[in-house]
Amino acid sequence: MLDDLSTAHARIDQWEADLADRVARANALVGRLAELRATGRDRDGLVEVRVDANGVPVDLWLSESVRQWSASEIARQVMAALREAHADLAAQVADAARDTYGPDSPAAESIAARVRERFGLGETDAAR
Repeated sequence: MLDDLSTAHARIDQWEADLADRVARANALVGRLAELRATGRDRDGLVEVRVDANGVPVDLWLSESVRQWSASEIARQVMAALREAHADLAAQVADAARDTYGPDSPAAESIAARVRERFGLGETDAAR
């Protein structure tokens, strides 16, 4: 009976340690993700969009050269730059998750997949 209690206590202590490790890793990842920023550019480098850690645009730069474009072309290129920024952000999140949980971690892959899905990206869109 005493051995059973000792085994149970040891198991509980291990669960507690594992849980504390998971919480520490998750907190470290959250802190790292909050600092991420990403930038996307159109194919000619005339449009640039910068997004924050949530993928929200925080800056937009347009070259004076875009004045010769139609409004619809400007809109297309801004959206292309935004998609590139989102792909870059998704790749950064995936890298951070792999660094935190390990390269073959199901948790890291799940995080990466959810971010790709959020931005409407395929698996190869966010690859580096």
